[in-house]
Amino acid sequence: MSANFRVYSIFLHGALVALAMCSLLLVRQNRLLGDRLTLQQPQQSAFQIGEPLTPFEVQAADSSPQLLDIGASKRPRLLFFFNTSCGACRENQTRWRALYEALADSTEVIGVSLDGPEPTRAYVDEMELPFPTVSVTDPASLAQTLGLNLIPETVLVDTQGKVADAWLGVLTDDNLQQLGLDS
Repeated sequence: MSANFRVYSIFLHGALVALAMCSLLLVRQNRLLGDRLTLQQPQQSAFQIGEPLTPFEVQAADSSPQLLDIGASKRPRLLFFFNTSCGACRENQTRWRALYEALADSTEVIGVSLDGPEPTRAYVDEMELPFPTVSVTDPASLAQTLGLNLIPETVLVDTQGKVADAWLGVLTDDNLQQLGLDS
């Protein structure tokens, strides 16, 4: 073997050892960060219980923009705020579908996408969403008006048009039971 090959071999072995040590350190840091994140208090919903839901502009996939005014109604309304690229929103879709199927006779269910009509239509088709879904025309304005900064968010509005309850993040079995669905 030549001297160059030995130097090159020693260099490669040293680089492999350094990469292995970096990987171990990253795994350790990832675990520590994960532990810290699970210890943090859960985020609070932007929606205030007992307050009316501010109307906002939406667009159905095949129509012009219109104001979604969740005022007084004969039936309560359940709103699902989501984004088409949100992993937690995708995870919630099976629970939202189960809620829709269980509550459709007593509750109006509406999906509210924070994306435009085209991505929303593709998402509705891909996920085979059974409930009506609209797109927010100006997500930044909605975030400012409602204080909606985190998704997914599930909001129950009573027959008076006031927020009865709101759940931020992936729905748990307890949340589903609060909504009258046995998990």
